[in-house]
Amino acid sequence: MQDLTEKTDRSLAALAGFFLMLVLFKFGTPVVLVHTVTSPANLSQIIEYTWPLNWGYLMLIAFALALARHFETHTLAPRWIILLPVAWLGWQFVATLGAAPASKPLLHATLPHFCACAGCFYLGWGVLGRLRHPAWMGLGLATGLFAALAIGVQLHQNLTYLHQQVERLESKGPAAIEPALLETFVKQGTVTLRGDHALVNPEFKRRLERGRAQSLYGSPNSFAGAILLTLPVSLFVLFHAGRHWRPPWFWLPPTGLAALGVLCLFWSGSKAGWLVALVLLGVVLLNLEWPRRWKLGVTAAVLVCGLAAFAFKYQDYFARGATSLGARFDYWRAAGATAQAHPFMGTGPGTFQVAYASYRKKHPQRKMEPTKLAHNDYLQQASDSGLPGFALYTTFILGSLVLLWRKTRGDPLGFAVWLGVLAWAVQGVVDYGLYVPALAWPAFLGIGWLWGRPNLVDTPADCQQDDSA
Repeated sequence: MQDLTEKTDRSLAALAGFFLMLVLFKFGTPVVLVHTVTSPANLSQIIEYTWPLNWGYLMLIAFALALARHFETHTLAPRWIILLPVAWLGWQFVATLGAAPASKPLLHATLPHFCACAGCFYLGWGVLGRLRHPAWMGLGLATGLFAALAIGVQLHQNLTYLHQQVERLESKGPAAIEPALLETFVKQGTVTLRGDHALVNPEFKRRLERGRAQSLYGSPNSFAGAILLTLPVSLFVLFHAGRHWRPPWFWLPPTGLAALGVLCLFWSGSKAGWLVALVLLGVVLLNLEWPRRWKLGVTAAVLVCGLAAFAFKYQDYFARGATSLGARFDYWRAAGATAQAHPFMGTGPGTFQVAYASYRKKHPQRKMEPTKLAHNDYLQQASDSGLPGFALYTTFILGSLVLLWRKTRGDPLGFAVWLGVLAWAVQGVVDYGLYVPALAWPAFLGIGWLWGRPNLVDTPADCQQDDSA
């Protein structure tokens, strides 16, 4: 492969970091809900609000054009792996032939996103994997994660404040809170005034009581997924960059980001996020260069303690019947039934909500919650694009994870990226990370970057520590 000049190498890495920072921070809405996102009206909204996905496509096109002349094919990855994303994408277009005419808006929202996912993979494989200074990408990703965490903390504090005000409203009456806030509650329909008393919408009150942090993402679970996807590589890059530059406080940025990430993960209330975090921690412990007996013992102890804390934290949730888990089983049964009814082409990319609505009508005796996504990326592929789509996507993800685990052993930065992709893939069993650009685009780019990266066993050039000093 042709080496890039030092200036070009650093410039492309910085550009990729800037792109990842904006994607992670601004495009957390699922593609089937992009119609709900409006363009920001002023500079304040540009900074604080989610951006329309069309802006993301324009960014990706500009990013791809900047990288295009440096693209090279190579043999660092098995040919079948390299062909799978384009085969999967091609089948998504074939699967549109099985979609009902009323599903066209969903197809138009989903297909460009899948094109972007495949494009991110090939940019990572053909260009970014060759960079000698990839830490600049990681610094951009860490900046985007910090911004998302900061917004998450702010919004969580707002929920806590609103919960306090609602409690005052119920206990002391409308005069106990600010008139402007009361007027906002009434306009939103969350509070109904009855003389000197106020009736609070029960669902609004439950949401405030839960106080789940979600930053600018469409759901708290997606926010948790973003933390798990990006925190490992962000911590690695910050820690090793600090050791390379050797300021006396080099440990503060990674420690602060880790604390903020764990706090927001806890505040998100994501049960899947908690369990996936335990999986990542177990994988890290098992890969330490400790005696086998020590590794197994410490890993088992950590998992037992983590599961015990999980059971204690969510004992009320399980006592109430684990309603969200029961709802997911309904979604998964519907996805399986749809795949059986349409095994070849499915109902079209992104159209699960249409198939699910039909399934609910056929089973009126069940009280099933409405949803727009199957909360399982793999089953939704089977429902939306048939068994071929399911097989192509699952083979690509699982095959990459298994083979890249061997490739990243001895490569600390690669292993950190692999850990994040593993978290995204595992959470895809119970959520919809494939349909959230802020999660899917970095994940596909990360997989491509790993396949394009030579089998290095040292730390990236930007992060090396001069041990001879």
